[in-house]
Amino acid sequence: MFLATGAHLGPYEILGLLGAGGMGEVYRARDSRLQRDVAIKVLPADFTADADRLRRFEQEARAVAALNHPAILSVFDVGNYEGAPFLVCELLEGETLRARLEQGPMDAHAARDLALQIAEGLAAAHAQSIVHRDLKPENLFITQDGRAKILDFGLAKRVVHFRGENESTVFAGSEQKTEVGTILGTIGYLSPEQASGKAATTASDQFSFGAILFEMLKGERAFHGSSALETLSSILRDDPTPLLPKGALGDVAGVCLSKDPAARYSGTPELVQALRRAESSTSGELAGAGSAKVGWRRWSVPILLATSILVGGSWILRNWNHPRSAATTAGMTSVAVLPFHRLGGGAADDYLSEGVTDSLTTDLARVPGLHVLSRSSVQAYRNSAQDAKTVAAKLGASHLLTGSLQLLEGRLRVSAQLVDGATGQEIWGERFDRDAKEVFALQDEVSASVVKAFQPRLGVGNLARSYQPKAEAYDALLQGRYHLNSLPGADKDHFGKAETFFKQSIELDPGFPLAHALLGMTYAYQIFEVGDPEGTRRAKAFSETQKAIDLDPNLPEAYLTRSMLAWNLPSGYPHEQAIQDARKAIALNPNFMEAHDQLGSIYSHIGLLDEAIEEFQAALKLDPNDNFAKFRMPRIHLYQQRNATALEELQREKNPYRNWQFPLALDHLGRGAEALEAVEAGLRGSTVGGRADFESVQAILLARQGKQKEAMTAISNADHHGRGNSHFHHAQYNIACAYALMGKRVEALDWLQQTAREGMPCYPLFEKDPYLDSLRNDPAFQSFMQKQKAQWE
Repeated sequence: MFLATGAHLGPYEILGLLGAGGMGEVYRARDSRLQRDVAIKVLPADFTADADRLRRFEQEARAVAALNHPAILSVFDVGNYEGAPFLVCELLEGETLRARLEQGPMDAHAARDLALQIAEGLAAAHAQSIVHRDLKPENLFITQDGRAKILDFGLAKRVVHFRGENESTVFAGSEQKTEVGTILGTIGYLSPEQASGKAATTASDQFSFGAILFEMLKGERAFHGSSALETLSSILRDDPTPLLPKGALGDVAGVCLSKDPAARYSGTPELVQALRRAESSTSGELAGAGSAKVGWRRWSVPILLATSILVGGSWILRNWNHPRSAATTAGMTSVAVLPFHRLGGGAADDYLSEGVTDSLTTDLARVPGLHVLSRSSVQAYRNSAQDAKTVAAKLGASHLLTGSLQLLEGRLRVSAQLVDGATGQEIWGERFDRDAKEVFALQDEVSASVVKAFQPRLGVGNLARSYQPKAEAYDALLQGRYHLNSLPGADKDHFGKAETFFKQSIELDPGFPLAHALLGMTYAYQIFEVGDPEGTRRAKAFSETQKAIDLDPNLPEAYLTRSMLAWNLPSGYPHEQAIQDARKAIALNPNFMEAHDQLGSIYSHIGLLDEAIEEFQAALKLDPNDNFAKFRMPRIHLYQQRNATALEELQREKNPYRNWQFPLALDHLGRGAEALEAVEAGLRGSTVGGRADFESVQAILLARQGKQKEAMTAISNADHHGRGNSHFHHAQYNIACAYALMGKRVEALDWLQQTAREGMPCYPLFEKDPYLDSLRNDPAFQSFMQKQKAQWE
């Protein structure tokens, strides 16, 4: 549910979108009664479908609201808007403890002061029999005046999808209640009793507190391993290594980290007293801990932590002061950079307008606090006569950046305007005039001016400056980018032209990291589209990408390219490596739609289906017309056996017959005849490269009808057209299903093993797909599934 600026939820006026995710949207709002800004989290409407879930949410929110402690995030109100529950909280300014710890270990005095505030907040909650159960640096906040705030108090009953040791919460058992045997909490900060599946107590919070205090003092985690299971084992078995820091604070952490809950403090008030006693002995301890390396910094950027008391820590936090942290894709304020109009000149100058628009979009996307819509999402409004309010509403943007560009006698003149999407009024405008060779400097000046215009109104961060290339090199890069972004139908040789211009850019300025990264990306696209039988493009792509990273280790385009190059058939699909690079790209630029698409695609192939949906939803928020995400969301619904939902989404396409998932959805819903017609229509319209998918679906449908001879022919055709292609695993899986439907178990399992080995080990699909039901009792299949499940888990 999206709320426009100016909408009202009772006395609360929406001022703008702060964040969004799978658990709903978060807004900045104005309380008209008390004249203060607040944070509002609007949950999805389907949250109300589970009456018990809604009741517990309201009860727990009220329990936290009743705590009324300065170290606990304040909850002001709960309500309901058009069937969707919402929560009203205080709006905070500052950073999370996790963001602070990224700078290194803390000064002993600062650590003690912060730890005492946190302990006092814990004591207040424990006095009301409320146990946090998921205490971690991400759930602790430091306001700009140095006050601590505890988030997610008492509401960690829901799951946060597993994404690796550093950010995962482990959950097992009923959603309705926490039972013995449930592992609940974040790996690395779990108490031994929680790691053993026992119920969490106030002593469990003490252990998590001790792990956090240890990390504050040493700048490294108390427990960590190369995998989640190794970390859990370390918690159960090991003392923190290296040894705890000496001194009073180290002693406090040591007591909290006792394996036996009975050996910890008898109550949280005793922990508070121990920290107070530590004040006198804090001075001078922890010599060499690195406390002098990093001083306190202050920011005045509003951070929404309203989701802090929401289900399972699934809150959205934009770490404004750390623009390269892996936060949500949503920002404080959304802006769409509409294509700049070219005034005069010839068609040969189109690249300049396209390039400046695209580069401004890229620049602004890296500004902490700005949610910037992708380039592709605004193309439909290139020459639109619609007014600004209408365009902003359709794009879901709070602001529009519009402008024009003109080349005149060797001078480049750019006029830019920043428009309030809610009112259609211009809030900033400026004209820039430079030598035509100084395109980069001009673009840089425009970006900086836009950020400056936003700052006093919306509190966004500063623009992170990038490498300043030579003027001629930047001009060549703009031309290359123009061709790289061109549609294949408009220019069949657009990749070749892009490659030529990027090479020219590098020749003019060998130290230009973005040129190397985009040349590598061009090779990566060529490998996928036209192939690379000799492996020459792949070698060149890796070389250019590594040069880009060597020149600029914080260039998101380089990491996206490296992820693309890793995750394919020639590279053997190293999922972890490809995921790591895609995440890195998003951490560096949370507005990087293509990186969200890449990560979502990998997740969907390896069976992390909920995580895949989150990434595709993030991409669609950046570009509602992102066809990549639109194509893959129904596929996930099919994998989850949500066939009616998949069919509904597929039918929204202009031509669903071009999508090989369309006949599968029809068949799963018992509409086999229509499914065959859809396959035939798809085969008539598909290219050679796309035939394998349709032919493999055709094999399934023919096998379902008992036409084994025809099904075998379809399998042979699919194998012929798809073999060697990096996305052949989809057809391989369909072929496995066709063999299973024909009762050919050996062949079915062989193709299924190929599917898993060649990029698609999708355990949830293998486990639930009815097409594979004939294999369920086969010992060989059961053995295969045990291995798949272990890998997936």
